[in-house]
Amino acid sequence: MFVGGVRSGKTNLAGEWLEARAENPVYVATCDPRDPETMARVVRHRESRGERWRTLESRLNLSSDLESFIDSERLRGAGVLIDCMSMWLANALEADLSREKIFSALSGLFGLIENLRLPAALVSAECGLGFAPMNALARRYGDLLGEINQYCAARCASVYFVSCGLLLPLK
Repeated sequence: MFVGGVRSGKTNLAGEWLEARAENPVYVATCDPRDPETMARVVRHRESRGERWRTLESRLNLSSDLESFIDSERLRGAGVLIDCMSMWLANALEADLSREKIFSALSGLFGLIENLRLPAALVSAECGLGFAPMNALARRYGDLLGEINQYCAARCASVYFVSCGLLLPLK
């Protein structure tokens, strides 16, 4: 798991980590680009990964989308980079998923990763280093993201904090 602030270098370092462990890396994009600037970011991300990477766009149903993708592509030596859990949570809140459904989905994702024995790199934002938000939705998001990050970190073999493009091993 790679956690850190916005534009800290999390995704690049997670990609390097996965490329060293998987013959066929799969980039799982959770972003829902809704404006030209975000679309441009998506294009830059795709171009930076190169042709070795396959891309799966999954806004909400990570485990079922990933399982179907791996089956349909008949991928051998696959590994996954999920970018990112914080955007996935935003999608889940927009879909009005309950806390129980959110954590059930996470449990399913980890079950799939373990069953398929996939090397997996999860990327997530760290939002607990700033001020408490001034509105209820932002507080709910921050609280849930903190819980999700803790849940994922407890289940990942390695956890890294990323700041300024530098990796700090936490676990």
